Amino acid sequence: MAPPEPSFAEIGDAALGVIGPSQWEPNAKYSEATAGGAEWVGPTIKEFVQAYKDAYGEEPSYHSAGGYTAGLILQKAIETAGTLDTNKVKEALDAANLMTFYGPVKFDTSEKSHGLQSGHQMVYVQWQDKGGTLTKQIIWPDAAKTAKHLSIQ
Repeated sequence: MAPPEPSFAEIGDAALGVIGPSQWEPNAKYSEATAGGAEWVGPTIKEFVQAYKDAYGEEPSYHSAGGYTAGLILQKAIETAGTLDTNKVKEALDAANLMTFYGPVKFDTSEKSHGLQSGHQMVYVQWQDKGGTLTKQIIWPDAAKTAKHLSIQ
């Protein structure tokens, strides 16, 4: 059981203050305002989470959000290329500077690391007590932050 999984709270007080990495969290604060010059693509976090809950009856994990985002980025590249031609789609992906509900998307174009995602940042979560309820808060990066890091002694 890893800290970003909702079931981590089942360990009770032992979870308090625990920090862990996650690729994405549904309470992240990514928005068009945090795009920083990147083009916003796709639904907002709120829209994605609601559509996912409506379809599957539960909150999305970073796995489902990541899979959706991969399809979204491919769709955007195909639309930008105006064709399914592999080289033109690759060129569109190489030029991508996007922001999604999942965070920034940009690809490395160097010979050594070509195609690796260089724009995305992991988020770090910390389990905190909010009014008697153990909740997962994002403490880094600032663009996604939902709470300050707490020192638990």
